[in-house]
Amino acid sequence: MAKTKSDNYWEPHARILESMSRFQAAVSDVRKRLDIPETGIPYDKRAEWFADFYRNADENTAKRYGGAYGYELLPPNKELLDELDKLRLEFNLDPRWLHPLFNYIFSADKSLEPPSQKSAWPSPRMNDVRLPKEQQRVTSLSIRIEKDTTIHDIEDIWDDIRKYQAYMDADIPSRRDPIQAETVERYRKIVKLRADGLKYQEIAEKYPNKFNSAEDVRSFKNKQEARFKKRTSLRHLPSLWWHK
Repeated sequence: MAKTKSDNYWEPHARILESMSRFQAAVSDVRKRLDIPETGIPYDKRAEWFADFYRNADENTAKRYGGAYGYELLPPNKELLDELDKLRLEFNLDPRWLHPLFNYIFSADKSLEPPSQKSAWPSPRMNDVRLPKEQQRVTSLSIRIEKDTTIHDIEDIWDDIRKYQAYMDADIPSRRDPIQAETVERYRKIVKLRADGLKYQEIAEKYPNKFNSAEDVRSFKNKQEARFKKRTSLRHLPSLWWHK
């Protein structure tokens, strides 16, 4: 049986880290450089504090960290993100710790939250999540991994990957049904003969070893061209995490 991480894998890491005097000193220095009180941003001022980052955005978090869920929620402020990156690298922490570190620094909560136990995430790019569900499309899809990611971590998220694949435009035929070289040859021959003015019945009579009737010729041609027919709609779309 494959070895998997326990639910609280990162919990003891967080508890040891917050107890280290070196870590507390580093966090205190970051707060001073970012002009954050040692007791954190007061609760009633947090909304305005966050809004200020977005009014003066100077960093693209998705471009900096990729499109994995969560990173785009970090404030788009280069100074802040530089401080977070320096802090996590100083203590040998991977990007999963960005949100916990950010929350710990600005809120001054007593406990440092452990990061997600996942080591792999779907990383989709959408046309516009504000559109109605049937108009949403995944324009590109990748899998974000960490240094400790295993094939089992990817298998665990495969159901989510399949959901995003359903929103991709192209209806790719099954790879178990590839176009054979003989099929290409037959199709090109039909196209040439049709361009020369031959009717489907005449083509069937000319090549009785390949086609039984005019309908056989027509059906074969239409079947190949149907692979490249424009999709007018996507059906049976699964609900993604933001859909109600």
